[in-house]
Amino acid sequence: MKYFYLFLFTFLLGNVLIAQSTYNGNGAIGFGGGIGASTLSVTDDGTTATFTLTRGTGNVNDFFVLYIDSKAGGFNNTSTLNDQNDANRRAISGVDGGNRSVANFASGFDADYALSVNTSFGGFWELAAGGNNSLAFIKSTGVFSSNAFTTYTFTLTKTELGIAAMDPFVFKFTAGLISGTAFRSNEGYGAGLPATNPGNGPVTYTSFLVYPLIVTPLNLNTFTGSVRNESVELKWSTLSEANLSKFVLLKSTNGLTFTELAEIAPKNIATGASYSYIDNNLNLGNNYYRLVAKNTAGAEAFSKIIKIIYGKIDNTLTLYPNPTREFLKINFMSAVRGSYSLNIYNDAGQVLIHQDFEHNGVDRTINLTLPTSMKKGPYRVHISNQYEFYKGTFIVQ
Repeated sequence: MKYFYLFLFTFLLGNVLIAQSTYNGNGAIGFGGGIGASTLSVTDDGTTATFTLTRGTGNVNDFFVLYIDSKAGGFNNTSTLNDQNDANRRAISGVDGGNRSVANFASGFDADYALSVNTSFGGFWELAAGGNNSLAFIKSTGVFSSNAFTTYTFTLTKTELGIAAMDPFVFKFTAGLISGTAFRSNEGYGAGLPATNPGNGPVTYTSFLVYPLIVTPLNLNTFTGSVRNESVELKWSTLSEANLSKFVLLKSTNGLTFTELAEIAPKNIATGASYSYIDNNLNLGNNYYRLVAKNTAGAEAFSKIIKIIYGKIDNTLTLYPNPTREFLKINFMSAVRGSYSLNIYNDAGQVLIHQDFEHNGVDRTINLTLPTSMKKGPYRVHISNQYEFYKGTFIVQ
């Protein structure tokens, strides 16, 4: 029996639901745990990112420095930063008079900007090699209300981060805590800081964090599906990944109720990756797919929905009377002998009537009495088994 296949992609949601990206400090408590046990939450509205730092168990008496990589170029370490014009600049450069503590960043991270804040001043600078005033001041960002602050919030726009208006709101970051004498704590964001305070010695980060934490409409690049013989090949790619625990593929026959199809391990490549999966168990008629990305903190984000129609495209049922109100007749002709299922769906994809029946291969008319509760509007009839698929539409008036 020869089949003809029809597939199409239907995007039912205009945007992915985005969870807030929340990051945990590295857990170190060399300066009391105010930063090591802290959390940093980031959200954005497409133009402005809002950062909220929630203090950990201890006070923060020193300078919290956040380095950001958001554009091409930048610095892989702080060895050429020498701006000592004020305390915040000294914290960013890691230089205070004769004391220097170099921060070496992980491979793939080249810092473009830095925020430095304590209880006296908070500001945001663009990094540049050179002496005093070489760091380009961009704006003030507020201060810690006290060394026992609860939360500290500041905002950065795409423009301030050197990100083009039409580009994804994606950036990398790492952070540390340093005193006014270039003495570093082991507290921060990103792996690699030692078990004890490194002091004026160098530090080497072995990882960095990425915003957004999970796949979003901007860095989920593609999600597509296509029929291959009697299977569907699902493909997706990302523009950036970090801290993902797994991808979960979901499947549905009505676009409303989904069940888990498969779990796929992420590659967590900062510059993005490509994936594919083969579904060998197609349903005759509609097949809906959705992708979920889950991060290590338990947050998740959903892709748009793909709809693929599988089966015969020329088997149309004759339904009458149409429009109708109380009953419906279905001409079931030229169908092979076997067991069939009949389903009637409303416009939302919900099954309102279900019947299983045996067909002896002889043309027949199926008579249905419609429930009085059926509302006015369009309905779809599907009759199918493992090998055959028939469909039709009618209107209740």
